[in-house]
Amino acid sequence: MKRRVIAAFALAPLASPVVFFLLTVVIVDPQMVPTLGAWKWFLVSCIYALPIAYITELLFGVPAWMLCRRYGIRSLAAYALVGALIGWLLVLAFEALAGVSPATALNPFSMDWLRFEFPYLASASASAILFRTIVFSGRTPTAQV
Repeated sequence: MKRRVIAAFALAPLASPVVFFLLTVVIVDPQMVPTLGAWKWFLVSCIYALPIAYITELLFGVPAWMLCRRYGIRSLAAYALVGALIGWLLVLAFEALAGVSPATALNPFSMDWLRFEFPYLASASASAILFRTIVFSGRTPTAQV
C-alpha cells in the first residue's frame, strides 16, 4: 500500500497537463494548435501545468489524502469532487493574486468560467481520479458489517 501511495503522489499530477492541454485546445482556442503545433503547445502546457500541479498536490492533495484515509473514503466520485474543489481553490487563489474579481470563478454559467476556470477544475479532478485509481489498484474492498 505504501508503494502505491508514493507512486500515486508521483504520477497523479501528470494527468493535469494532458487534461489541461485537451480542454484548452477544445474550449479556449482550437486555432492555437495549427499555428503553434500540437507538440509545442503540449510542451508549453507541461511546462506551465506540472509545477503548479505538484505544488498544489503538496499544499492541498496531501491534507485531502490524509482526511480521506482517516475517514475511509474510497469512492471515485468523492475523489473527483475533492479534486475539482482543489482546482477551484487554485483558481480563486490565482484570481486573488492577479487582483481579478472572483465573480467569474463563482459563476459556472458564464462563458468565461467555461473557458478559463473549467480546465483547472477538470485537470485537478483527473489527477485525483488517477491518484485514487493508483492507490486502490489491486486491492479488494473489505466487507463492511
